[in-house]
Amino acid sequence: MKILAYIETTVRDRHGKVISHHKKPSRSFVRGFNHMLCAMMRGESTPDPVIQTKDTGGTLRSLRNANNCFIADSGIGIITFGIRVGTSSQAVDIEDYALIVAIAEGAAADQLNHLATTCTYVGVAGAQCSFTVQRQLNNNSGGDITIEEAGIYNSFKGVSAARFIMGCRDLASELIPDTGNITVTYTIRVVV
Repeated sequence: MKILAYIETTVRDRHGKVISHHKKPSRSFVRGFNHMLCAMMRGESTPDPVIQTKDTGGTLRSLRNANNCFIADSGIGIITFGIRVGTSSQAVDIEDYALIVAIAEGAAADQLNHLATTCTYVGVAGAQCSFTVQRQLNNNSGGDITIEEAGIYNSFKGVSAARFIMGCRDLASELIPDTGNITVTYTIRVVV
């Protein structure tokens, strides 16, 4: 059995015409992904040793009582979790806990409007089982924006408030023209 991931980017101009489309394997699950998965499987209220990982703000957090976790389906304008993009081309590292230079929500210079992140239901085809996580981001900044990185921020809630933990980070270079948009799609697949 293999767990695979793919990242797909589609850029459209102001008229909705596709001007760029790329799909490639994602090889960029980071430490936070494995820590969240381990905490879910252990399901203990006081694990020993405590599973700790950095949240997207860089604060070391204990993960326990995995009640609501791996949540990525964020609403419009929500950037604490869901698919995020940024402008750094720094190489991906297993220790990455956030995008290096995440793009803020808004319509000012160097900002994007984040639509809702959606997650499809799991589908099975032959020996493969997969689902997608997708978000469209609109460029209303008044200028072109080049993204260089993308990732999924997950909401993970245990005994206390929700924690926001990045599960993956990929390099994905795309120029989004003013009044254009980008759709980022992650496909997570299990293959027997």
